[in-house]
Amino acid sequence: MASMSLRGVYRVPIALWLGVLASAGASTVHATTVYRWTDDRGRVHYGDARTPGARAVEVKPGSGAAPVPTDPVQTARSEECERRKSQLETYRRATSVVETDALGQRREYDPQQKAKLLEIGAQQVRIACGEGATEGGS
Repeated sequence: MASMSLRGVYRVPIALWLGVLASAGASTVHATTVYRWTDDRGRVHYGDARTPGARAVEVKPGSGAAPVPTDPVQTARSEECERRKSQLETYRRATSVVETDALGQRREYDPQQKAKLLEIGAQQVRIACGEGATEGGS
């Protein structure tokens, strides 16, 4: 089995190291010190142990790439709006609309009932997406 030099362990892409360090740093209160150095081929390396020619780089908790916080209420509204738009578009494209109730009984909508269903669907889109929303796909 070939031996692996310690130097090879640190040949990890910078973005990966920063992501790992940011994740680890996010769970601690204190900043983490990481060492950065450039090898004789010009490649940049990061590690947690000081090596000759390395300089300390302080990584603060939360300083890495983290998901942008989203407003759960706004996300739910947006999802409901898209769901209603999709539902309305499905009704518009359908040649016929058939409803099956909880008991398995089927009822087919006549053209007037389908028109009423489209009207109600458009109203639901306006409510879910805001009064200025279009009634169609987007």
